Amino acid sequence: MSRINDARNNQIIASKYDAVLFDFDGVIADSEIMHLATKKYALDTFNIPYDDDVLMSFQGRPEKVFFDFFAKKYDVSSEKLLKIKRDNYTQSLSLIMPINGSVEFMKQCAQNKEVNIVTSSIRGDVEDFILRNALSAFIREIISSEDVINHKPNPEPYITLIQRNQLIDKRCLVIEDSPNGIVSAKAAGCDVVGLIGQFSEHDLLKAGADFIVSSFRDLHAKIIW
Repeated sequence: MSRINDARNNQIIASKYDAVLFDFDGVIADSEIMHLATKKYALDTFNIPYDDDVLMSFQGRPEKVFFDFFAKKYDVSSEKLLKIKRDNYTQSLSLIMPINGSVEFMKQCAQNKEVNIVTSSIRGDVEDFILRNALSAFIREIISSEDVINHKPNPEPYITLIQRNQLIDKRCLVIEDSPNGIVSAKAAGCDVVGLIGQFSEHDLLKAGADFIVSSFRDLHAKIIW
């Protein structure tokens, strides 16, 4: 119970970190529901059955990995599934809004920390969101699904960001909302804030989160700047 209490209650000392690394979907952008709905639409088009627990197990991983799994299992074209999903998702890009408090928190961090994004999403989707929300000036670099071979939960995305920017792993604070993302960041040597969203506090703690917050307001209250 002590680690659970620590994750809930410990304050975050900002001076310990040189950089804050943000996941994108579900952390900055309120896009997880749209991703899930358009994935289901693609599967439904081919009458492919799915279980919600299986769908959730792919959260934080590239959508190609998701469709490769179902394509192999049901002998359909992964490329066709992905195209249906992408066509539907792209039509909704302009509807995707920021997670409450995320933009303000990023700007706060950028005053004296390096701010980066490490995501399994497609770069174009992230850049569209950044442009629409005027965030370019606050973000140093984006590591997207196109930039690595091995994706979350593999640590390669975070290691790539750390090495490119000559950062020290233990001086990076990561904000993640999925177990796959937390496992990736922890394996890269970072401290991780688990943001409760589609996954429970229990799920995030089990994955190894060092801190647990329910919102960016909660996160802001835990940080000693």
